[in-house]
Amino acid sequence: IHDAKSLFNQLMVKEALNALEDVDGIVWVMDVTHRIPEEEKILEIIKKTNKPAILVLNKIDLIKKNELLPIIDYFSKLHDFKAIIPISALKNDGVDIVVDEIVKILPEGPFYYDPDQVTDLPLRLLIAEIIREKIFMHTYQEVPYCTAVQVEEVTEDPEKNLLYIRATIFIERESQKGIIIGKGGRMLKKIGTLAREELEFLLGKKIYLDLWVKPVKDWREKESYIRKFAIPTLR
Repeated sequence: IHDAKSLFNQLMVKEALNALEDVDGIVWVMDVTHRIPEEEKILEIIKKTNKPAILVLNKIDLIKKNELLPIIDYFSKLHDFKAIIPISALKNDGVDIVVDEIVKILPEGPFYYDPDQVTDLPLRLLIAEIIREKIFMHTYQEVPYCTAVQVEEVTEDPEKNLLYIRATIFIERESQKGIIIGKGGRMLKKIGTLAREELEFLLGKKIYLDLWVKPVKDWREKESYIRKFAIPTLR
């Protein structure tokens, strides 16, 4: 939740706020190296929900220990968080504690899904999210935030246990196309290989992943493209 400038970010904030009506608990992840002006606003939103909340203080590996304790003390006095957990996501330090604390605040309920089911995401959305994850991991500056992935085709060949996937990576400017493709196509190949390997693991079949890159000027400022590329459930 932040003071969004682009239409895309404004709609993302709106979606996040709307989602609070249906959640069982809230996890607020804060970057301790970069405090933001909206902290008080976020805290008021959390209080109004009357939902159990956990505060996760990330990037503790980048600050001194004597800087962390005042932050914990400050927020413990502002709200009755179920837990305040310092972590370093990069070093996987404390992440298991976050999972344990989330389990504690969730109400018991029936098993809605088969224990062997990997995800409840539609297949095309799962594919798009995995591709975009690899873009975030291996590109830099503003480029990952300007990308969207649309799966154009999924065709199965049962005899070969093969899934053909054609997907397009959309960016906002022609100059970003070179960054995504990389010198000699190396970056696009890296993104595709990593995404393919993860999809093969999750789906249990061979994957032929055909990736394309296409610029659509300022798509994050156009609601029709935002609905098409990024937030199909936009209310």
